[in-house]
Amino acid sequence: MSTDSMVPNPLFDINEFPESYEAGRAEACGTLCRIFCSKKTGEDILPVYLSRFYMVLIQGLQISDFICRPVLASIILNSSSLFCTDLKGINVVVPYFIAALETIVPDRWDC
Repeated sequence: MSTDSMVPNPLFDINEFPESYEAGRAEACGTLCRIFCSKKTGEDILPVYLSRFYMVLIQGLQISDFICRPVLASIILNSSSLFCTDLKGINVVVPYFIAALETIVPDRWDC
């Protein structure tokens, strides 16, 4: 595959993260979110895949001393319809989403 045929992701510039795996990890997390958001009603996903996906989300959304901002942004931006799907056990990631959103969204708006 030539580099000419690759479509760049408008959310991330690879030059922003030199010699780092953060950009690749962010892209992978975003892709997983888009895949699981596209689940059709009645379509079965093996529990092992769901649990691995949830672990990826939890790791990417955890707020600690080191926040991987590209991963956090990619998860938030690519999971807009995640809670609208009928994924079994999706409720386990709700506290992590709330904590992440509380961290990145300001308490009040300065207008």
